[in-house]
Amino acid sequence: MRSHVVILAVVACGNTHSGANLDANGDGCPCDAPSSSDTGSAHATTITVTLTDRPNNAAQFSFVVAYQDGAGPWQVASPPAGDVYTFQVTSAAYGVAWTCVSGGAGNVGLSERDVNLYYFAVAERTSLQADVPARCTDRAPQAVGLTGTITSPPSAALAVAFGARSTFATRSTNGNDAFALETPKSTHDLIVAEVFGTGTPGDFVVDSAVVQRDLAVTGPTATIVDWNASQTLATGTVTVLTPFGSARVDVSTSLLSAGKTLGEFVHETSAPFTTAGFDVGQAAPGDVYDQQIAVSEGAGFVVEQSFVDTIADQTFVAATPLGTVMPSVASHAPYAMIAAAWPAYTGAIGYAWQASQIQNGGTCAMPGGCLVAWAIDVSPGYVGGAPQIAMPDLSGLTGWDPRLQMVNATAVNGSVTADTSTAGAADFPEPTFASVGTQRTNVGTVFTITP
Repeated sequence: MRSHVVILAVVACGNTHSGANLDANGDGCPCDAPSSSDTGSAHATTITVTLTDRPNNAAQFSFVVAYQDGAGPWQVASPPAGDVYTFQVTSAAYGVAWTCVSGGAGNVGLSERDVNLYYFAVAERTSLQADVPARCTDRAPQAVGLTGTITSPPSAALAVAFGARSTFATRSTNGNDAFALETPKSTHDLIVAEVFGTGTPGDFVVDSAVVQRDLAVTGPTATIVDWNASQTLATGTVTVLTPFGSARVDVSTSLLSAGKTLGEFVHETSAPFTTAGFDVGQAAPGDVYDQQIAVSEGAGFVVEQSFVDTIADQTFVAATPLGTVMPSVASHAPYAMIAAAWPAYTGAIGYAWQASQIQNGGTCAMPGGCLVAWAIDVSPGYVGGAPQIAMPDLSGLTGWDPRLQMVNATAVNGSVTADTSTAGAADFPEPTFASVGTQRTNVGTVFTITP
């Protein structure tokens, strides 16, 4: 799931946009749903949306929840039951949107203002779930200190991971290595890994590691890791033969351990390519690896993921490209709204549309600028055989924050990705990790447009 604060909206094919002719019916809905004028006698469907860790102080994060049924007006939603919002829709399709204005820097080092939208046919999906990230909620658990001493360390750099937190160890005067990080009170696997650069800037591989399973951190915790217990990782080869003459290749292997610790064991952009993970002596039931190959050439890209519990060789198989994405400006007011059309993709379980804009000055009073990012996940049943989508006008919602708006005369970078998966429609929108045995192939095209 994507991570942003929330303006939640259920949209039953109500994607009306000034200047965007999205369908022959003229109601802005790509799917064949009843208009708002004939929904009175239609059967109502309950849509549930779970926003895990939604903020208690919504105003602090410009957190608003709203919904739209058919082509009707957007409405502020009723309060949730816990983290669950419930809506009634009478159209054949709906959408959900959630936004965040975070106080500090986000994942890209800029202040982030995010709008997420999801569009589905009712027949495809009637419930959704998203995790609200720590930067967008006041419900983040209290962090405590986890410190450690690594005895008999190697000369190479050691990376330390616990849950979703990571750091590098430093050499102490006594010859041991030490580390310190802040983590919520929790139980996870502690992984210490020996990291080597490959000679290409930014590339690295993990050669060996030691893991402490199910380390409980219930308060300030200190632990000792004996590097003598480390083991060399199991490895495999990654073969990337592409039809492109100047393609960029990015190969990685990431781990979600049985104890829910995230780690990256390989990141390579130059051949020879490899994959790596725990050997038999350190592996545990529940460890899952994401073996990923990303290849880009010009505006097109392909990302192939293989989810395994045992490291295996991987070979890139060139997929049919998505083709040309045609961006347009749906409207310049009340804010810049971007639309895009693209070819239907055989086997797609969904399409991921993204557009972002870096702003300076005006509503952005943050050093380095602000990143305004809109992301739309849309199902094949919603867009039909001629996929297209556009940013909606949400400015009429009570509590809407103008800082979420894109501005005119500033470049917008975007992309459209067709997602495919052997796990079927349940794998969309994509969680970070899929179940073992799942194969994903996502193809996309990037675009740039200035409204």
